[in-house]
Amino acid sequence: MEEGMERRAVAEKAGVSRKTLANLEQGAVKHPSAEVVLSICLAIGCEPIDLFGQAAEPVVQMHPQDM
Repeated sequence: MEEGMERRAVAEKAGVSRKTLANLEQGAVKHPSAEVVLSICLAIGCEPIDLFGQAAEPVVQMHPQDM
């Protein structure tokens, strides 16, 4: 998040409600839409991949012989 940027400002800049932002921070939203994630990323100056870290790694790796 940009230094000193308050949650209210992030919510406004991202076009989401403060309640939605708080729910996301608390993990209460299990499947946020890509649009919401992208809007928040743009508001705080990060890439969507930064929010997910290792979750972006494949859970199951396919081997060519399995295809």
